[in-house]
Amino acid sequence: MPSLPERLRERISREGPISFREFMAAALYDPDAGYYARGAAIGEPGDFATSPAISPAFAGAIAARFRRETERFEEPIDFVEIGAGDGRFLADLAASLAREDPSFASRVRLTAVEGSASARERLARRGLPGP
Repeated sequence: MPSLPERLRERISREGPISFREFMAAALYDPDAGYYARGAAIGEPGDFATSPAISPAFAGAIAARFRRETERFEEPIDFVEIGAGDGRFLADLAASLAREDPSFASRVRLTAVEGSASARERLARRGLPGP
């Protein structure tokens, strides 16, 4: 199979210029050679670190605010994360909600949305539902 750069060059030769969005979608989400398909290295020793990769404190802060803003809503209450990665944030958020207010936590439905097939597999292994 041709490499991703070769496939992109071939596509551009055949179809003309592609948008930055299309280029980034290929670079990140190509099922064979995209960054996430190759096993993205996210976290302090990896390519970049995000708040959820460093500490569960970020998820705890969001959980507290989410509970304050939605506890008066009727059940169920949906929390949807777009670009959920490996699900660490949602797992930490669920743990924080359960620790602080188990009754409220039982009313919350978590949904993880992820464009990368390999990340969706990791989410499924964590038991986090997708759309």
